[in-house]
Amino acid sequence: MPTSAASLQITGSAGTSLSVDAGSVSLAGSLSVAGAFSAAILSITSALTLTIAHHIVLCGGTSSYTVTLPTAVGIAGRIYQIKKTSTSAYTLTIATTSSQTIDGSTSLAFTTQYNNFVVVSDGANWSLL
Repeated sequence: MPTSAASLQITGSAGTSLSVDAGSVSLAGSLSVAGAFSAAILSITSALTLTIAHHIVLCGGTSSYTVTLPTAVGIAGRIYQIKKTSTSAYTLTIATTSSQTIDGSTSLAFTTQYNNFVVVSDGANWSLL
């Protein structure tokens, strides 16, 4: 069954399935996954502003650029993982919007290959995990 970036698909043991196509899906209570979990992954080589369609971003390329987080307001719990994969010594910057911060700073900049940052929104700013 085809799915889009804004889909939820649940398949039962008897082959039954449920698909929900929506901009967002809310669950009251807990979610338990007894198996693999998949998330959107994207490889980039130039500037990008993250959206609801993104989760894991692999940053390649040969020249400096910025990955901009969306506003943290209204998306508490949203998680993004950003990793520099390139051997090039360029600077990759993770920036915020509207003077929001990542653990007190408005941006993070790094040059080392395989540096990996996971950020989560608290509804007002971003925190490193």
